[in-house]
Amino acid sequence: MELHHQAKRRHQRNRKVIFRQCLNCQERKGQDFVLALRLCGEEKKLEMESLKLSSRLIDQMIAQARTEAPLETCGVLGGRDGQAMALYPIANALRSTVRYQAEPEGLLAAFLDIEAHGWDIIGIYHSHPAGPEEPSATDIAEAYYPDAVYIIISLAHAPPSIRGFRIVNKQVSPVALEVETPEKDSQPIFRTL
Repeated sequence: MELHHQAKRRHQRNRKVIFRQCLNCQERKGQDFVLALRLCGEEKKLEMESLKLSSRLIDQMIAQARTEAPLETCGVLGGRDGQAMALYPIANALRSTVRYQAEPEGLLAAFLDIEAHGWDIIGIYHSHPAGPEEPSATDIAEAYYPDAVYIIISLAHAPPSIRGFRIVNKQVSPVALEVETPEKDSQPIFRTL
């Protein structure tokens, strides 16, 4: 039996759930581990770009996707240094089940607030109500922000699944989403307009 994954537990004070995907078998792993993959019989250390998000931001994105289903939903994340700090839900101007376009006034308001906080546009998210958590040909063709991580929330199966990608010059590469679960008495920093 060929093994695609090798993993070690990481012991840390703050619990983190790391979502990674084996590019060979497409199996998704998401517990407190995943440090290496065995692809094509050759073990390689997994060196993948990552984006850190609080579990509350993830919950908000999923809630928005569920509320607006069967239409695609969208929004942006503000933050810095690989850490999402704020979620900005934006209306889908197309009101479509298979495409999205951020409503211009909502997008401008989000960009201005992100700039006022000294953050960057660190992520752009949208949902696939009935499709996979992978970029479509349209998503790839319309990826205009190469510095942002594109996050796709799929509601096709229960529970919803979520993945991140970097899309540069129509080339797609996976980005690990590190979901930080806050301590009971701490509050993650987030802002919605």
